[in-house]
Amino acid sequence: MPGQREENGPGERHGHIIEVMYGDTVFNLKPGAHDVAELAAIFSIPAGYVLDFINDTGGFEDLNPSQKIVIKDGMKFASHPPVGTSS
Repeated sequence: MPGQREENGPGERHGHIIEVMYGDTVFNLKPGAHDVAELAAIFSIPAGYVLDFINDTGGFEDLNPSQKIVIKDGMKFASHPPVGTSS
């Protein structure tokens, strides 16, 4: 039937894909919890840079590479070099 979704394999809870943005690039990912380090790799963030979540008010929230974040459709991300370090 048109519009019918295929069944998911065992253990798959989400059968759809969502869109998130990193900079001006759209990425199609499965919704749910993802490691921040995994997202950094998917987005090809330079080593040592910090991944940010851009919230609904346009504020930037630094994400720790060791944490997990639940991603939802339409979320936006950016990155920046670490600040506050001295050479």
